[in-house]
Amino acid sequence: MSYPMRSQLQGPRPAPLMINKQCSTKKNNPQPDPIIVYLRSPEIIQVKPEEFMDIVQRLTGKQAGDTIGSSLS
Repeated sequence: MSYPMRSQLQGPRPAPLMINKQCSTKKNNPQPDPIIVYLRSPEIIQVKPEEFMDIVQRLTGKQAGDTIGSSLS
């Protein structure tokens, strides 16, 4: 089995490639922060730590008995 000969470079060697400094330092523009538009003013509710979970569930529409385990049965 004969191996093909490697072809030699014909003529002058090409100039080495260079990285344009402007391209390498250019960063993508960061996305602007989202704009929050409230339909109504947010309420401030004072609660005790032990009441917090019940209040959150009541305000978000979840019943206190709704859990992942009870919904699977």
